[in-house]
Amino acid sequence: MVIVKEKKSNLDCQWNRFGDKFVIGSSSGFVYQCTYNEAQKFWVAEQDRKARHTDSVIQVRYDPGSGHVVASVSLDGTVQIKSCYNADIDSTHDASGLFAGIRTSGVTVFKFNPGQWINSFSFSPSGEQFVWASKYYLCANATFFINLSSRFGTTLLRHRCGSG
Repeated sequence: MVIVKEKKSNLDCQWNRFGDKFVIGSSSGFVYQCTYNEAQKFWVAEQDRKARHTDSVIQVRYDPGSGHVVASVSLDGTVQIKSCYNADIDSTHDASGLFAGIRTSGVTVFKFNPGQWINSFSFSPSGEQFVWASKYYLCANATFFINLSSRFGTTLLRHRCGSG
């Protein structure tokens, strides 16, 4: 059991790939990271108070390689990728991918506003690309991706319009 001190509601959650921590997105704009406290025999939710979203967080996802960052999408129109490294947990795993070297928590690694309402999103298996589906103003449905590995160079942004 985990107690999350959320005044509104919890909207989405995801385990990391190792199953020893999970993340929750809430309607108040906060993202919570939950870890197990062995001494107290229950899960503890830590609220990330830094650079929270200004509206409901509708989806949260760990990066697939390391679990050292979590991406969150909000109804405020922003996507935030923030560090969530926990030395007690993450130092025991073999980390891989773009974010494997991160050793901080609560730091915004990447933030952008795609200018549209995002329905769903996901990291690629390598964690180097980020894709989202949305209601795009130029066409009825769209799928976009951004190449995160080029974050310090040219960021690639492409979209494909669907029918309807």
